[in-house]
Amino acid sequence: MTASPSEIVAATAARGRRIETPLSGRPLVWHAFGEGRPLVLLHGGYGSWTHWIRNVEPLARTRLVLVPDMPGFGDSGDPEDMFTAQSVTAPVLAGLEAIIGPATPFDIAAFSFGGSVAGLIAASQGKRVGHVVLVGSGGLRLPRAPQVELRNISLLKDPAAIMEAHRANLGIFMFHRPASVDELSVHLQAANVARARVKSRRISRMGVLHDALPQISARLVGIWGEEDVISKGHLDEREALLKSHDPEARFHRLAGAGHWVQYENADEVNAILATELSLG
Repeated sequence: MTASPSEIVAATAARGRRIETPLSGRPLVWHAFGEGRPLVLLHGGYGSWTHWIRNVEPLARTRLVLVPDMPGFGDSGDPEDMFTAQSVTAPVLAGLEAIIGPATPFDIAAFSFGGSVAGLIAASQGKRVGHVVLVGSGGLRLPRAPQVELRNISLLKDPAAIMEAHRANLGIFMFHRPASVDELSVHLQAANVARARVKSRRISRMGVLHDALPQISARLVGIWGEEDVISKGHLDEREALLKSHDPEARFHRLAGAGHWVQYENADEVNAILATELSLG
């Protein structure tokens, strides 16, 4: 019998460990997998740890993978301010230090909105952060592709119509290949959007990651889908920006992939991460 999407999520979480760190109201929830040098995975806007559901276990073969529901998302409590990246970042960094200690070196991979949080963490931690891998990250204050129009979920009441709208939005915004819009991705999208409280799009457009880059000493790596609806036609600018701060930065363009590239091209992204994180 094929497992349902909710069963897949529960089973994946159960193969890891749930950790809670302090946050006002409800705690900050982490999912931990494997052992080794810590690798922090940060999800995107309107997301949760499940943005990385196809990546956590392969990466945990050699690393301690730590994936939070960032403040204002998923099962975690809210930050003090819903409108700043700094308010989201501070509890994540404090929680990470509670888990691994204040001096342990680590790496970060961050998707979309998570890039702004990764930038602030890496800028504050200096050489303690070895790699910052940006996966379709926002916050770079660079040209974007023309904005696409999404279905407005908030206007819908019928459960079937809501799920169909999520399915449509995944095809419009998150994925390039129609076949990538599967039952698991629709389930994850619906669950994540329903629990998102932080205004992540507004924060991403503030250019937080752009402003943090000059203070980052970590090795920079970029992974973007060539068909990413946000940055299609503007990948050269993203590569150039990373290399202007780290001349040895490596930039990967994945053919036939959209924005949520670590789900759509999971095997390829997992292989890239495993290789990049093993390099100096």
